[in-house]
Amino acid sequence: MSLYKLIDFIFTVINILILIRVIISWFAPYSRNEFVDLVYQLTEPLLAPFRNLIPIKNINIDLSPIILYFVLTFIRKIILSILY
Repeated sequence: MSLYKLIDFIFTVINILILIRVIISWFAPYSRNEFVDLVYQLTEPLLAPFRNLIPIKNINIDLSPIILYFVLTFIRKIILSILY
């Protein structure tokens, strides 16, 4: 597997995990099991810095996954353009 494909795969997995976390928060916000715990453990270190930048005061929407998605897309494009 080339380095290009490996990095692309890693970013894809991270994006899928973030999407899974968002879906879990919509449909089963209080569920706890090994899978949910794993998803939260893998995504929280990435989401926490963005959550701290954008305080959730009067709005009940966490925008950190959206911002993280755009930041990861930007970083992915830069890294892959350097490798290609």
